[in-house]
Amino acid sequence: MNERMNIKKLKAQLYISDALRDEDVIQEGVVERIKPDYADSWPFEIHPRLRRFLADKIDQPYQHQAEAIEFSLQGKDVVLESPTASGKTYAFTVPMLDSLMRNPHSRALMIYPMNALSFDQFDQISEICEPFRITVDTYTGGKTAPERKILREKPPQILLTNPEYLNTAFLGWRERHWRRFLSNLNYLVIDEMHLYRGYFGSNMALLLRRFFLYLNRIGASPRVFLSTATCANPDEHAKNLTGRKTTLVQPRNKMGPKRHFIFVKPDLPVEGYMKYFRRRIEKTAIALLKQEKRALIFGPSIRFLEEAFRNCKRIAHQRGLDASLLAIYHAKIPDYQKHQTQEDIKAGNVQVVFTTNALEVGLDIGGLDGIVMAGFPSNIMSAWQQIGRAGRSWQSEAFVLFFAMNDPIDLSIVGNLPAFLARGSDELVADPGNERLIQNHMASLKDEATGGILPSDAAILGQDFYDAAKDDTTRLMHHTKDRASPQWRLGMKGLRGDNNKSYELDRYGEIVGKNIPEIWRFQHAYQDAILTFSGERYCVFGRIETREERKILLEEAPDNMRTKAALRHNITAVSTFDSRDYNGFSISYGEVDYTIKFEGYDLVDDETDTVLERAGESDYYGHDNLHAVWIKFHGEHHDIYTIFTLLQILRLGTRYVIPVERFDTSAFPNFDINTVYIYENYSGGIGIVKKLFHIWDKALRLGCRYAESCPYCYIGCPACIQPPKSWDLGNISVDKKQGIALAQKMLRTASWANRFDKPDIDDLDADLIPF
Repeated sequence: MNERMNIKKLKAQLYISDALRDEDVIQEGVVERIKPDYADSWPFEIHPRLRRFLADKIDQPYQHQAEAIEFSLQGKDVVLESPTASGKTYAFTVPMLDSLMRNPHSRALMIYPMNALSFDQFDQISEICEPFRITVDTYTGGKTAPERKILREKPPQILLTNPEYLNTAFLGWRERHWRRFLSNLNYLVIDEMHLYRGYFGSNMALLLRRFFLYLNRIGASPRVFLSTATCANPDEHAKNLTGRKTTLVQPRNKMGPKRHFIFVKPDLPVEGYMKYFRRRIEKTAIALLKQEKRALIFGPSIRFLEEAFRNCKRIAHQRGLDASLLAIYHAKIPDYQKHQTQEDIKAGNVQVVFTTNALEVGLDIGGLDGIVMAGFPSNIMSAWQQIGRAGRSWQSEAFVLFFAMNDPIDLSIVGNLPAFLARGSDELVADPGNERLIQNHMASLKDEATGGILPSDAAILGQDFYDAAKDDTTRLMHHTKDRASPQWRLGMKGLRGDNNKSYELDRYGEIVGKNIPEIWRFQHAYQDAILTFSGERYCVFGRIETREERKILLEEAPDNMRTKAALRHNITAVSTFDSRDYNGFSISYGEVDYTIKFEGYDLVDDETDTVLERAGESDYYGHDNLHAVWIKFHGEHHDIYTIFTLLQILRLGTRYVIPVERFDTSAFPNFDINTVYIYENYSGGIGIVKKLFHIWDKALRLGCRYAESCPYCYIGCPACIQPPKSWDLGNISVDKKQGIALAQKMLRTASWANRFDKPDIDDLDADLIPF
């Protein structure tokens, strides 16, 4: 890639290729290059041979690299928070190799949340290890069973794995296969720490506590090194994940390349919107191919990417372009193909890659010119991770091209580019005190805790996990089959456990959909429902539910009919953990029960939109022990449109202060009691609303700012706060002006209560993002 980029030439080609049009709404911005701080030399405490190797390879390390290495060599647990392409790999690899070179019997384990990261890091670490004859390999599902057997019998000095294998293999088969390796474990790396958040992060926190307890039982005490590129509270989050005290290292400035941002709201017809949207992305890919630009195109779904990839190959052939320079990468392709594609990207054998978030984190690709986001990812942190794939050197330049879909979140982002560029990192959340998750881990903990639970274990497990384990009376049933161990029954990401029961969609023996959650089945795939999935229309004629499988049975459905469920939603506050009262309203954090009553369905003629009949038997769906934040208004009456808009403003602002996945939380207005709720969709709490309770005013301020500055009000959306058409929000009209006025009144009231000198909304916002 050229260090300087001709962005005008690139834009001209995009217009020529019809990827951009004059009718589009386009915002542009530039983030200038930031130079890093350097240390004078590599730390003198490093093993002499390793230090000579490093000095020959890199004259000077970054200052934060040197500091992190020094602290780790001193035996401290370290958490390093620094931008993408800032040398984190060397920061944790150097002290790890130092420990292995000084003690050849010691071992190291590296945990990555995705196999793609393991593949990439394996290549980098192997290259560093080769001169010192230190052995390294991966132990994941990407290996065949015979390959994993060889690794168990003769493990290398360094193993790279993932949380699922840490749970099922290293703990599930600890005595049979891994005790010797783990008893010599001297170094543990937890990379991409920011991906362990919410439900997954809370499970990871409990898994690590179990792991550290077992290590303690067998006399192993490894140093721990955690790293992240995007985290506003790295020290706090590292403590939540590990239960250990860590030393924080951060660069003095956030080094980075020069990046050109082009955010686009494409002018597309509503009818057949996704087809026309995909064509814009295809034209973008062809334009990049003509300009010889290397880029990743992140898409909203595998189906979308597969269609775009297929069409682009055909177009490339027709226009005499080299179609072999196009590639696709996502979770459903075989691991060997993923690895080969990663190698092809690094070697420059492919130019434009269609991908999902599978290539979002950690992949170190030199020479990428830019990235294209076809639709906004699930959260803002993910967007910055995708952006970080291009411009992997602070001296380079890169472009970021974002096409907004016809979605409230996308439109609010493209309308607020300056705010997007100016915002800092997210505060991450994980809750190792989740009672439901603790119970899910309990059988595994009891299986691993040789000698039972001891008073000293509280320091490792944390008080909540320890108290639950001490009081638990479960007696384990020991089985002879390896896969009957309790570790195998634990779902780290909610796909196996009872907390998130999931289904497959089965059409005459062909699986057309996987991991369908229970709530979706209840609302859309009830008996005799006519539903659309992946562009096809089906009718539900049955369901299979056994211990081995859960399937929704589908058959072909008539094109002129559809069904619409009649649902009644309700939330009941069960207990309040904390509450704050203000003049005119109160905000509370606590536990709620959520229920939906299914009152049958309407059979609708799709052509005339006429209801033909009401059918179906009543049913209930309940989700208890959900954590929520709710605002209750007292005294002065506010109409339902204003209250509903206030809820949407708070929901919008929450996304800018906490990394919330699209389906981690939901919102619910109860107009009968003048109360609005934001609740988590997982029992027991995953930390999101707990954090929101403490920073609700910041979230509401940001929500107001984004709503006020959104440029689309002239078309009457209002796009910034339009509620999603989902199962928990109706299509109630919003009143943006009145909603903002109510929010600002609440903030002024809260400012008086918190004893600010001036109850002025502008003063309150002085520390926030300037527009």
